[in-house]
Amino acid sequence: MLRISKENKAAILEQVRLGNIDAASLSVSGLVDDVIRAMKKNNILDCLLEGFEDKRADNTTVPFDIVLALAIAAKMRTNTSLSDIPFALTDHRTICELGYSMVDPDGLENGLMTEGTIRHMIGKYEPQELFTAYNKTVQQHIIPKQDIESNIHILDCTKLRVNLKNENYEGSGVFRDEEGTSRGYKLSTIRGIVGDSGIIEEIAFGPINVHDLTLSREMLLNTPVLKPGDILINDRGFLSRELINHLKRRRDVDTYIPLRKNMEAC
Repeated sequence: MLRISKENKAAILEQVRLGNIDAASLSVSGLVDDVIRAMKKNNILDCLLEGFEDKRADNTTVPFDIVLALAIAAKMRTNTSLSDIPFALTDHRTICELGYSMVDPDGLENGLMTEGTIRHMIGKYEPQELFTAYNKTVQQHIIPKQDIESNIHILDCTKLRVNLKNENYEGSGVFRDEEGTSRGYKLSTIRGIVGDSGIIEEIAFGPINVHDLTLSREMLLNTPVLKPGDILINDRGFLSRELINHLKRRRDVDTYIPLRKNMEAC
């Protein structure tokens, strides 16, 4: 691994001269590596550590922030298999900055972080715990530590479709719309506008067949990200005079429903 090569340069070169090293792997950097290094530099990985509870009672050889970084990298690379997580980062600069340098004396067949160990770790969490941990991480750690403040927020729901014939997706729903019959989930988000970018400030998650407003109601009524004087942009799927009046009385938040053509332009 990189750290071993750096700390034992003379020994490594000697092994090369003796012909004991068969090959060296090429390190290739990309956008995913840039994102992970930026997360490390801006202490986002530290925020994740504070927001997500490490429930591992044993097999803690790999630091939890590295497990989270690898999982994020695998997702950005659209590698959905748990077996892809340990190998999601290959760039030497990223590995060096994270300190991700493991040596397993038993060889690759008995790695320190295998699909089985990751699956066992995930099984320690209830689904809602993960969404609550995300909201906590963003609201209590990332936003204050990065000095982020948003006065304009966008409320929206996204359908996450999965294989209709596979009934093993826990908590999924079945829904029929203009695209046909679908199985999947629905993700409701409050996104804060920050400069020319933004941040997902809070999420709610449920089956795809739940109405947008039903899924989002409790989040809207209790979220700490909406402040007096803020603007909330939403589409007509959230139209509820009762809810709008409640938000205005309780938080003095203006709600704005743009025209559909303007929504599509955004």
